[in-house]
Amino acid sequence: MIKSLKTILRKTKKNDLLIFLIGLNLMLFNFVIVHHLNVAIRQVELAVMFFTLSYFIGISFGYLFSDKITYTTIIYLIPIFIIIQLLLIVYVQPLSYIIIEIFNYGLNETNFNPKLGVFVSYLILFLILFLGGTSLFSIFLPKIIEEEENNISKFYSLEISGSIFGLLLIPILSSISYLLIVIVYLAVFVLILLLLTKNKLLILFVSFISFIFILSFNQLDKHYSSWFYTQWYGKKQVQKVIYTKYSSYQKIEVLELIDDEKMLILNGKRQFASGSHYNYSYFIAEFPTNFLTNPKVCVLGCGSMSTVGRIGDKSSFIDIVDIDDEVFKTSKIYFQKYNKLDKLNNWNFFDDDAKHYLANTEKRYDLILHDIPPAHSRQIAMTYTQEFLQIVKSKLTDDGIFSIASLTPLSSKSEYGQRMIATLASVFEHFIVLEYNGSAYFYGSNKNIENISENMLMSFVKHSQKDKINFLFKCEIDKIVKNSKIITLNNLGDLIFE
Repeated sequence: MIKSLKTILRKTKKNDLLIFLIGLNLMLFNFVIVHHLNVAIRQVELAVMFFTLSYFIGISFGYLFSDKITYTTIIYLIPIFIIIQLLLIVYVQPLSYIIIEIFNYGLNETNFNPKLGVFVSYLILFLILFLGGTSLFSIFLPKIIEEEENNISKFYSLEISGSIFGLLLIPILSSISYLLIVIVYLAVFVLILLLLTKNKLLILFVSFISFIFILSFNQLDKHYSSWFYTQWYGKKQVQKVIYTKYSSYQKIEVLELIDDEKMLILNGKRQFASGSHYNYSYFIAEFPTNFLTNPKVCVLGCGSMSTVGRIGDKSSFIDIVDIDDEVFKTSKIYFQKYNKLDKLNNWNFFDDDAKHYLANTEKRYDLILHDIPPAHSRQIAMTYTQEFLQIVKSKLTDDGIFSIASLTPLSSKSEYGQRMIATLASVFEHFIVLEYNGSAYFYGSNKNIENISENMLMSFVKHSQKDKINFLFKCEIDKIVKNSKIITLNNLGDLIFE
């Protein structure tokens, strides 16, 4: 009787720990795969929704078949599933590219409806994530609940507690090393297997696979990222990835190009290349300083900080604000040629969110530059809203200027650029817009700057392709954007998914 009671208690404690570890493992895997899927399809909102859909459908199937699969079968399936999941982590970026290339661009070339190619591409990706990323462990919860019917709420609570613990663990681990998240995920996988079986050969096999993956992860990651970027940007342009850093917020990469130049990539998207310094950085940073004398500057978003290099010697001081200090550290090393931080001593860096920084600082600036990537995620899109721009305006001096760019032409079929400019025009009473090669640069101010003649504005331009520049004034902009929606916190999706 006592022995039987001890056996039951031991089994109950084992089940408690098993369910908790399963919740922890699932959360860590979710974070890792969504991180890599985001880089692969280059759209964080879609990556989260896409994986969440496949994940929960997978769990539903796990619950459905939980009474049809034996423990022995599950235990022998675990090594197969861990191999599939590790392959997904490494190959989801090149795999996504190949699928989109075949089913999206391939179908488009055969005169199919363009939307069909997109649909088929995402359907294939969904099936792969559903089959490979589905949690095999989802089978255990209903099985254990069936064994201990009186503890249903306890086991649900334990799995949720494990997930919450994993969620709390992620920022701590990522602040040390992204690889540490992968290591803990694999270690928990092995611990779960230890609770399920005494088969030493199986445990040794899974441990060996995990160890080899950890040792080779960085090299594999760089190798397949290099392959992806040589395909995406062309083999004649990109040689290889020379630096990779997973920060708490994003994947940061530096590519080496054929001409010995370098390219900065954030979450799979190009953030800076040498051409950006001569065009984008000139128009967004150097050109508006022509209206100012020795300005106090705030740069929102750092990237390569090429904008700082453009105006560093013309400014009294420059405050650089970016939530990710790892981007700052990377650019300080690899893009000194453009940002000149090693030669300047009038800058300060604040690792803070742009919205939080401006809302809480008492400083007022002569020039505020919006050097934040396009609004492809909710967090970034908030810096394009009417509410945020009103805060920006309040931090300008009486003669201050706010400078921001839309890389989507105002004449594009996409309404992204028009919505941006319409929102800016709703906040700034005085502004001018400069168009160059399809990009629109908006300069908003508290003072009347639109009365400056076009000839005078052209005299300020020191650019080799001056003949490609066009200035638009308030009356012209009002006509272009009159039917465009203003972007607010309530309709961010309009901008994100445009």
